[in-house]
Amino acid sequence: MLKQKNLIKKREWDYLFVLDACRFDYFQRTFDDYLDEGNLSKVISPATHTTIWCKKIFGGRRKNDDIVYVSGNPYINSKVPIGKLDARGYFYKLVDVWDSGWNEEKNTVFPQEVIKGVKKAMIKYPGKRIIAHFMQPHAPYLTLDNTTSGSKPEFNIDNQTDNNFFYFLRRKMRNFAAKVIRLIGQRKTWRLREELGIMEPSGPIYEVLNQHGEKELKRAYQKNLETVLEGISGLIENLSGKIIITSDHGELLGEGNNYGHYINGTENELFHVPWLEIKK
Repeated sequence: MLKQKNLIKKREWDYLFVLDACRFDYFQRTFDDYLDEGNLSKVISPATHTTIWCKKIFGGRRKNDDIVYVSGNPYINSKVPIGKLDARGYFYKLVDVWDSGWNEEKNTVFPQEVIKGVKKAMIKYPGKRIIAHFMQPHAPYLTLDNTTSGSKPEFNIDNQTDNNFFYFLRRKMRNFAAKVIRLIGQRKTWRLREELGIMEPSGPIYEVLNQHGEKELKRAYQKNLETVLEGISGLIENLSGKIIITSDHGELLGEGNNYGHYINGTENELFHVPWLEIKK
């Protein structure tokens, strides 16, 4: 199986569309309902979290001066580093669609906002390759009522040291939690955390599981995928060149009684992502 990093580094593409947390198997059985061409392969992502994925693929001494990154994901931003990731030095330009296009009701960025960012970038930065990072099929789920409290991330630009310190602590806690998850499964880990009253689990995946069950979670994930593919299909009609659709990492939807994704995950469903090549 080919490594995603090597394929991206070959520089044989004009547009790279990243679908956040997109599993290969769901993509495989869905994409041709929206895209009438393309060669699909299963590839291996280098990471199970966006920040680590971005750093492993695009970090290094040489800046990617030919790439404009249209980001619907707050982790990849032009404002501040997130932990050990400082994407500001990676690309010619970072376009913060996650900031300008944030939907307060759903607490995410809709595909159309990223598509608007791509169209503007094409005009403003002619001759540059474009990466567009879509938040879907990652939760929150667009077809469900939003029950998760939250808002657009606010970064404290004047306090980056504290941001890095707390990121370090959170990462240590996540690493420990990942070890427990591998031993007893995610649902049992959540129950244990609730009973102990520490690190109380929250978020759209946990809430959907509690309120609707695993079947509805899978359906909502599928609908998110369909929504982003529908948006991309319309965008591609107006593009020329080589287009790639892929993902930063996968998602667990019940495998080993685990859900979502986490740093240091080992499951194949977290690493196996789509690589669809389209030539226009």
